[in-house]
Amino acid sequence: MAAQYRAVMLTKKGGPDALRIVELPIDPPGPAQLRVRVRAAGVGATDLIIRVGDRVAALTVYGGFAEILVREAEHFIPIPGGVSDRDAATVILNYVTAWQMIHRSAKVKSGHTALVMGAAGGVGSSNRRASITRSTRSEAPTSAIAWACFGAAGRWSDLVS
Repeated sequence: MAAQYRAVMLTKKGGPDALRIVELPIDPPGPAQLRVRVRAAGVGATDLIIRVGDRVAALTVYGGFAEILVREAEHFIPIPGGVSDRDAATVILNYVTAWQMIHRSAKVKSGHTALVMGAAGGVGSSNRRASITRSTRSEAPTSAIAWACFGAAGRWSDLVS
């Protein structure tokens, strides 16, 4: 019998009640693909996986709630040391979305100023941090309530560049 792995799949039309644990064959990866063992998966199929001892993450559209995942190598990004599996799984969607906004949509360049709406949320705060790493100034309007909450939490740097 061929080696198998377990995966959570939507087996019919419906909500969470239609999810089932199924056994699937472990297929060899194709050219330019990686086969990785999933260590953590965030809601929304944001996965953290491990490849040949390297910790990597991938933002998946399907197949993420499984023990094994095969995707093209270009879909994976390395996870820095000191970042937990849980943290990597929770932030990848925010940072990938922010990266796409900065690079693909707005095409922000060094020296530009970016107006970041919703900077108190996950994508907004990721966008501000990612913009700063590109030597870009970012401005983020916020409500008095959000300003007070960030200040009380000691997170002024998330609002002020």
